[in-house]
Amino acid sequence: MNTGNLTPRQREIVALLAEGLPTRLIAKRLGITIPTVNNHIFAAGVKAGVGEKLQVGLVSWHYRQRIAELEATIANLTAVR
Repeated sequence: MNTGNLTPRQREIVALLAEGLPTRLIAKRLGITIPTVNNHIFAAGVKAGVGEKLQVGLVSWHYRQRIAELEATIANLTAVR
């Protein structure tokens, strides 16, 4: 998911969704309504070219995992030097 096109709030919500938080808890944590969370998820999905909440969460989770792998690789390469 290209997060460069997302608003800061959309990025925040997608990150929480990728962590597995349900919409209800995302809304509570951010102090916004559930429909507002759903609107942000939908808008993020449109920008990313995916249409459903599950797809947004899965794509975001995948990229978070990939970033973690790359960070670990960089740390290992740095430690070798």
